Amino acid sequence: MDDNTKLRKLTEKWWLALVVLFYLLYNIPYFPEYGDSSAALWHGALTLIPLWIIIYIGLFRLNRLRQLDTEAIYREFDEEGEEINHVR
Repeated sequence: MDDNTKLRKLTEKWWLALVVLFYLLYNIPYFPEYGDSSAALWHGALTLIPLWIIIYIGLFRLNRLRQLDTEAIYREFDEEGEEINHVR
């Protein structure tokens, strides 16, 4: 396994663990108590905002680690499966 694959798998595991952790913290039943607006703001600031940050940073890092092969998208093949060479 090359270093990029190891790094990608480690990043995916940490990202998934953090997303699940903050999702569970956000969905604790009866916390904060209903009607307590300041507790609701603190709860959102300590769970929802980090959850959004973790999701977007994780998506950015994983997208950077998993680059698309743009050449493979534009390859064309004939009926026999031979690659057609186009000059661009």
